[in-house]
Amino acid sequence: MGVLANLNSTRVIILGSFLGAAVMGGLVYAQKMQLAELDEHLGPRGVPKLVTELQTSALELANLQRLADREQFKQRDDAELYGRTIASNQYVNIGSIDTKRSDNERVRGAIDSVITLTPPKGGKTAYTRDQISNFLYKLEADSRRVRVTRVLMRKDPADKTKPHEVGADRWTFDVDITIRQPKE
Repeated sequence: MGVLANLNSTRVIILGSFLGAAVMGGLVYAQKMQLAELDEHLGPRGVPKLVTELQTSALELANLQRLADREQFKQRDDAELYGRTIASNQYVNIGSIDTKRSDNERVRGAIDSVITLTPPKGGKTAYTRDQISNFLYKLEADSRRVRVTRVLMRKDPADKTKPHEVGADRWTFDVDITIRQPKE
């Protein structure tokens, strides 16, 4: 009790300063050890390697963003609209089409959306082979995720040529496109 009785404000301040300095010294030592560890990992040989990795990653990101911006088909729900947009393209000039969608899970963790594209019932149903081939090309060329998986071409039913005659270049078609999406 004699020690506490002799404490005055000056001695309390000195004792508090001593304890504060000891705590601060421990914190400074911990920071110094962490800095030494970082210097060891990122020394003169580590920094250029890290910079090279960052630059490579940045270039990969820029390329992926450029591909994503160029991609016309962006979302899973746009698949039918995408097919209709391509059909009305100025180089395809097919016009309106009918679509039928079916989703199934052939591969675990992915959903395959199969969209069947056909000429509309009651409208223009026959097209030239170059219109159909341009349509098929544009479907795959304008999107990295869309694949043409089935094509069925039939001679125009209105064409009444005999088997030995050369008829008009008019065809009707059924096309299946498949879009594989990760399962949500």
